[in-house]
Amino acid sequence: MERTTFLKNYRIRLGYDGKPHEPDRKGPAVNYAAMDERTAEPVSVTLVPAENINRSEREQFEENALAAQKLRHVNVVKVLDFGREGDDYVYVSERLAGETLASWVRNHGPMPADAALRVAEQVVSVLSSAGFHRLPYP
Repeated sequence: MERTTFLKNYRIRLGYDGKPHEPDRKGPAVNYAAMDERTAEPVSVTLVPAENINRSEREQFEENALAAQKLRHVNVVKVLDFGREGDDYVYVSERLAGETLASWVRNHGPMPADAALRVAEQVVSVLSSAGFHRLPYP
């Protein structure tokens, strides 16, 4: 990776070997650990190659990303910035410590029923907020 700064303020964190720290990759989208140079806060920078988004769907993709910036919910990471640089869409969100639900289940097995119900309540709350902002459900 030749570039390490995106949308002017977000610098990709490099390891001791000089390679970017890449905690997650889903298909063509690559997520990097980064830092907001203005605040020194940890963030996640996700690069989505524009070529992987159908031309007819790009406008809707951009509208959804901008709407996601307005979404504020305790169970959803905040979208801090969004834009396009070169051949990539750049999606910046807060970086939270901890483990994903999928990782927890993989490591610990099925959740007890009462814990699963608490998670389900939180998911319904998130979907309600997303619907309010007219975001499509994944």
